[in-house]
Amino acid sequence: MIATLEGVLAQRGSDSVIVDVHGVGYLVTVGSRTLTELPRAGERVRLYTYTYVREDALGLFGFLSQEELAFFKLLLSVKGIGPKAGLGSAPRPPPASSWNSRENSRTRCSGKRRGYRRRPDLTPWPRLCRF
Repeated sequence: MIATLEGVLAQRGSDSVIVDVHGVGYLVTVGSRTLTELPRAGERVRLYTYTYVREDALGLFGFLSQEELAFFKLLLSVKGIGPKAGLGSAPRPPPASSWNSRENSRTRCSGKRRGYRRRPDLTPWPRLCRF
């Protein structure tokens, strides 16, 4: 698996970039926020990558920080979220120290309702309450 790529940003696309590493160009899919934070073409760049392997596809997804990559992997652990959906819907990740921290946990529903109790929510983003 490819963990990082460091080289020259050769080309930018609408949702991907090509990173030239010693003469080999790697096509890396990136999110819109990462795309805006990348340097101009021709400058050096370092991307932390997630290698996605399927029977019929092989893809690289790139991030500027290890925290973003770890948060992306956390999103992929949710059933029904694939790499493209996770990349498109991922908000800026919270600090890694608060992901599963009980001290920083939020409650799912603040309203009182008979038969329901408050439970800590350990997800990295707030949930909507449904009754």
